[in-house]
Amino acid sequence: MIALQILDVKEFTKHLFLGNVFHPFLLTEATVTTSYTTTIDGSLHKNFYTEEEQQSLKLGDRDYSTWEEVQPFCFSLIKGKHTPLFFKMIFQLTHDDIEKFLKASGVPMTTEDVFGLFLNITFDGST
Repeated sequence: MIALQILDVKEFTKHLFLGNVFHPFLLTEATVTTSYTTTIDGSLHKNFYTEEEQQSLKLGDRDYSTWEEVQPFCFSLIKGKHTPLFFKMIFQLTHDDIEKFLKASGVPMTTEDVFGLFLNITFDGST
């Protein structure tokens, strides 16, 4: 595990909530606390969609929403005059991206050997 502290929080949150840097990641869970707390389970419920909608949305065999799909809703939770008291996003790398990562890193493993690669982003109101 590697832990990093972001020095320019404003710039980072701009990229997180308005940019496309994190779009390829799957969102497994999100929690946002402002005047109340909202928790999002990123699990997809494919039976909500018709077969045609599933194909047009390119849901395929993935089990979670992409950040791109959930980002506008999360942004709506934090925008305004007040800084959020807390937020946490748990992202997961897609199966294809894990495969690319393993090949690029030279790690002698296959995607079947890896349950998942995760990125946790936590904001406590100031850092």
